Amino acid sequence: KNKIFYFGAVERTQQGLTVTFPANALNQATILKQTLSSLTTCPTCQQVGAGIVPTGILPETTRNLQDTIKGDYAITSNHSLFVRWTQQRISNFDDVLVLPGQLPHPDINPNGSNTTDSGGGFSLAGSETWLINANTLNTFGVQGNRVRTSMTCNCGTPGPFWAFRNLSFPSEGVGEAVSSTDAFYHQDKIQFRDGFSKQMGKHSLKIGGDFGFYPTIGVNLVGPGASSQGTMTFFDDPSVIVSNKTKYPEGFLTPGAVASITVGTTMLGGPGGITDSLNAKQLGAFVQDDWKVLPRLTLNIGLRYDLDINWANQGQAAQSRTYLALKAIGSPYGVLPKTPNKDFSPRFGLAWDVTGKGTDVLRAGFGMFYDQFLIIGNQSVAVQEKATLNNLASTFTNSAVGVGQLANFVYGVSPLPAGPLPGSTQLRPGGNTSGNWLDYKHDPVNLQFHVGYTHQFTPNTVISLDATHILGLHEVRQLMINPIEGAWDPNAAAYNTCGAPAGYRRLQCAFQQTLGDPKILGAITLYSYTNRSQYNDLLVHFEHRAGRATFQANYTLSKADAWGGAFGGSSGGTGIANSQNVDQAYGPGEWGPSVADWRHRLVLAG
Repeated sequence: KNKIFYFGAVERTQQGLTVTFPANALNQATILKQTLSSLTTCPTCQQVGAGIVPTGILPETTRNLQDTIKGDYAITSNHSLFVRWTQQRISNFDDVLVLPGQLPHPDINPNGSNTTDSGGGFSLAGSETWLINANTLNTFGVQGNRVRTSMTCNCGTPGPFWAFRNLSFPSEGVGEAVSSTDAFYHQDKIQFRDGFSKQMGKHSLKIGGDFGFYPTIGVNLVGPGASSQGTMTFFDDPSVIVSNKTKYPEGFLTPGAVASITVGTTMLGGPGGITDSLNAKQLGAFVQDDWKVLPRLTLNIGLRYDLDINWANQGQAAQSRTYLALKAIGSPYGVLPKTPNKDFSPRFGLAWDVTGKGTDVLRAGFGMFYDQFLIIGNQSVAVQEKATLNNLASTFTNSAVGVGQLANFVYGVSPLPAGPLPGSTQLRPGGNTSGNWLDYKHDPVNLQFHVGYTHQFTPNTVISLDATHILGLHEVRQLMINPIEGAWDPNAAAYNTCGAPAGYRRLQCAFQQTLGDPKILGAITLYSYTNRSQYNDLLVHFEHRAGRATFQANYTLSKADAWGGAFGGSSGGTGIANSQNVDQAYGPGEWGPSVADWRHRLVLAG
């Protein structure tokens, strides 16, 4: 009797939200549609204009279904078993069409500007708890989970037209949200964990560890990371292009009006790029002691060790075409990623009953916390490590209107520059293929410091003050290591050892002299684990209980800064931040607030 307990729940949520775009963004989209639709000498322009559906409000919908079943079984007085099954299915429409920090996207073209974000997963977990004696306990657990998600666009049949349709301007964008779709994420994980605890006088000792492996983990990319659906960027907003006849004498048909063009394999009908990290594993172990030094003083002392194996896909990294090119020219970045093996993280905390009456308590603590390497952030690197190259893109740029690789390109009229070919095993000669590589020697880590004080005025009234400081180290930052040289760089001439004309890239001559192909790679992005962030907050909590009612007030003052505003390596949906000057990622103007910089927050509850 009373040996089996079980519980089940089903939850369904539906939510509808709207995103309101700035009036100028809607105005620019409207001008763009009207202007392109009226260009009778440019059928492609008219086709793009006809497809744009300007809007000032973007509806977003969410549908979520989750179910859970769990149970406990007392095998004997000393042994018990726990089992839990949980499953979730979710579907969102247009929730990632515009992410925080991105350009407004006032276009809801049902055939070219939409996103469906859907997925599901399940987890099966079980554990056995053994009460060895009154002071000793051991719990062994195992779990398996599977996650499948996708972000897709109902954007029609791939083709060169996509590059003319997916447009970005300083104030807005139209067409496909290329930074979000299409992507298919998959993960299978099996994990084992054991925890042992023992009470020994004034000491409460805990020792444990876990091991997990991933039969599959990665992303199938049909666009993101290389924007291989095709896209074009303009120097100015549509209103400027149609009104400034000095700068744009022929409006959108002015030669060289386009700032950049990205041509990719997806728009040419190529398959998605596989970014799986093979044989990924995780190992962790910890020891902790809660030591009651005095009746009024308790110390918490602990140490944890973590090891992430093959999270940067080290087993295939040596096949990266970008790595091989950098290594060939002797670049300091032509180095394979290493597996950090010194991730020891100490933790310390204390609680002191100041008066001995329990009315005044001082708390303090310090801890190091390692973050795992972000596999989804390595997607652009991993696609070039596979035997067949897919989801590749080439980017062609102008430095000003009519100056650069696209000096004579006329929007909607000129053919697109030749980009990478789907299904290739090597980079296209002279293709300006976008390169991606990483400088990975350390795992991201944050140092957390905390101090707090609680005072009880009466049995029903209490106030708490808590201050936290978090320093983030070895976070990821995006660096451009093969920029187009110009007057901005005082050392530009030193890179031009082959007499290249204006508009050359930094490594162009090195590639020419070593590989015989100056344009084997175009822009090269380096994901460098060298960034730093800082977070500080002060929390004030007041609580009063009166009869059958409780009143709470919480006020938080916080500040979050980082190089490039990339707190924790993220700039809020826009990916990893670029620096204003490619050679001064940590220079003047780069340190500033992040998207997590919510300065004041007040919450009242009762």
